[in-house]
Amino acid sequence: MKELASDVALLPVFVPMKMMLMDCSEFKQQMIDRTHQLTNIIINKVTSTSMKFNRKICWQYDGIVTKISAMAASTSALVELQNYIDSLRSKELPEIQEKLAVAAENLLFLMDYASLSKEDIILNGNTFSWPQRIIPIINSSETRLQREHDGALARLAQWQKDFTKRLADVLIEVKDFQKKDRMTEATTNVQKLSSISRRIQDFMEERSLINKEEMLLEVEQISTFDHIAEICRIKEPYEELWTTAAHFSTCYEKWMNGPLLQVNAEKVEEEVQNLWKTSYKLTKAFYHPDLHGPLKVATTIKTKLEKFKINMPLVTALCTPGIKPRHWNLMSKKVGFNITPHESTTLFEVLQFGLEKYLDDLNQISSQASKEYALEKALNNMKIDWEDICFNFSPYKDGNSYVLAAVDEIQVLLEDHIVKTTTMKGSPFIEPFEKEILAWEAKLRHFQDTLDSWLRVQMAWLYLEPVFGSEDIRNQIPVEGEKFETVDFSWRLIMRESVEVANAMRVISQPQMLG
Repeated sequence: MKELASDVALLPVFVPMKMMLMDCSEFKQQMIDRTHQLTNIIINKVTSTSMKFNRKICWQYDGIVTKISAMAASTSALVELQNYIDSLRSKELPEIQEKLAVAAENLLFLMDYASLSKEDIILNGNTFSWPQRIIPIINSSETRLQREHDGALARLAQWQKDFTKRLADVLIEVKDFQKKDRMTEATTNVQKLSSISRRIQDFMEERSLINKEEMLLEVEQISTFDHIAEICRIKEPYEELWTTAAHFSTCYEKWMNGPLLQVNAEKVEEEVQNLWKTSYKLTKAFYHPDLHGPLKVATTIKTKLEKFKINMPLVTALCTPGIKPRHWNLMSKKVGFNITPHESTTLFEVLQFGLEKYLDDLNQISSQASKEYALEKALNNMKIDWEDICFNFSPYKDGNSYVLAAVDEIQVLLEDHIVKTTTMKGSPFIEPFEKEILAWEAKLRHFQDTLDSWLRVQMAWLYLEPVFGSEDIRNQIPVEGEKFETVDFSWRLIMRESVEVANAMRVISQPQMLG
């Protein structure tokens, strides 16, 4: 621009024309002023850009210093800081150095063509002094972080030591169970083992944290803490033993001293078999000179179960589900005295009666009660099946009336229950429920007849309603039209009430359904 201004200044002031002499002084001055104006615009733009660019460089250095001077709140933050500092010399600092080269070119340009303000000089001084100032700060941060790294390693070593000691203490606690042999302490031992199980879970979580710390600090060998697996292995049979012992004690107390009427022979037999298998397995597992205590407990459970199994035939006879007062009366007649239990009567008390010699007769009555109970249960289940069965209705035309829809599933269930009821009615054990089963059969037959009639009437109504819906046709056959109106009124009334009720059994029971 300066060269252009000089060239303009060298142009002649007067330019001769054919008929006149042109004065170019004013034009030359305008051009010179314009070149000066453009020069200032460029210089100001470069100055502004240079200042912003330099400030960004300073901010970047400030950010680096702030980051590397921060205190690491955790090991992961410490390692992250160390990795960041390691990458500074190879990545971020060379990138800033390239920016400084651009900033230097801007400064050389401004030094040639502009006068720098005091602010510009200070900013440029800060910018170009950062490469020398940042190095000691980085070195200081590296030294500090290395000290923190060494401290983290020391804390990790202490953590590992404390953790190993706690594991050893729990291992000793678990091994102490080989001396425990009192059945009365079963519940207490189960609670202790449950507490150990919770601690093991905590140990596993803590081991993961330690391993994570080891990986962050790049420890040569990751700790496995084999004591955890050893604790689990040793604890498992003791846990099974004392859980079984506590469960057996609870069940045995409930069987022998709980209300006889609440004892279910089927469940008792299943429980006895499962407990016996477990106790037998445990006697084999603890067959070792050093495991006399646990072996004693397992053997005690097994022996008590074997003694109890001797009474299982009598328990089955007396505690079969479905035994009613009439059955207790029959049993009392067979043995010659009243054995009907009260609410507080226990199995232990009944076993003192010496009923073993009447076992065949008691089994016969019990078997009868069981079969009667099965019939009663089947009848009740059928009634329960119908509790939530509802008819489906679809609006007809304008929605003022409805039609029955999708009855296939209801018809299938109805047919199935009629067959079941007929079969049950022929059973030799139906006598106590004969009136009830006959009433239920009659209800199902009524349901079937009503549904069949309903579907036939609906088919006819759907055929005739469009015909008699025409006033012209009703006028041509008035007698038939009047009859249809009577039927149509009753049909719509029944359908509205059925939609409101919906439940299949309640709908069928409406008095006007077959009227």
